[in-house]
Formats: sequence, structure tokens, C-alpha cells
Amino acid sequence: MSRLTINESADGYTDKIILSPGDFTTAAGNTTTLVNIPVKKGDVIHGAALNISEAFSVSSNLSVGYDAAIDGSGVKAEGLILNSNVNTVQIKVDTGLGLSPTIDTSGSSVTALKVVAAADGNITVTSASALDVSTTGELTLQLAIRRLNA
Repeated sequence: MSRLTINESADGYTDKIILSPGDFTTAAGNTTTLVNIPVKKGDVIHGAALNISEAFSVSSNLSVGYDAAIDGSGVKAEGLILNSNVNTVQIKVDTGLGLSPTIDTSGSSVTALKVVAAADGNITVTSASALDVSTTGELTLQLAIRRLNA
């Protein structure tokens, strides 16, 4: 995972992670695959974009979320990006439950959300099926994080 400097992040994203099948690991006896991206207490996650530029040979839903430590109330598997099938080339931006904009009851104002880390934890990239066995595939995850404890 690489972090960008302010001069490099003209698009507003601070972290750019490129993942291929070999980057995913499978827990013993489990088909779920996972990549963790650490964040520290106080960090503010305010954007996420997923670009599946090369379809994976395995059909599986992939989501970007965060573990229970981030908001203190439980795992949010789809907190940043909702389930997206990795065997389809596609782009998803801020579709997760933690970042989706909300509209007030009058329908006149839109509030963009953010996730503030309550404790040290991980942003998670989780696939329902084992992606480590895929013969093709590449995705780019970009995150916008204001880091207080870099």
C-alpha cells in the first residue's frame, strides 16, 4: 500500500492500493479472503473508490468496510463500498453505508458522511469466495483519509 504526498493527491485520495489475486489470503478452513489496511484512532475516512479494471476469474462479491474497533459498535463489512462482483469490470464510489449521502426529510439538503476511527483498527477488503485462486484480476482501491497519527 502506498500513501501519496499532498502534491500527488490532486484527486483527493490519500491511499492507493492495487490488489491482484496473490494479495488476498485465506484463513484456514475458510473461503473468505481478506486484505487489511490499518487506521489509527482519530483518523477520518471520508471517501472510497473501487475500480475493478481487470475481471477476476472467480465470481465473488467483494466489499470494503471496517472492523469493530473503528466505530466501536461492530463490523461494518460494507461500510465504504457495497458488495460488488469482482468478475465484472466496474467502478464504485462511496456506495457504503458509512459514506453514502443522506437526504433530510424535506428532501432539500444532502449530508455527506464520514467515518471517524474510535480506536486503532482496519479497513477491510473482503471477498465472499477465495480470490487467491483466481487466474486473472486486478482492482484499485483509493481511500481519502485524514490521518491525525501518521
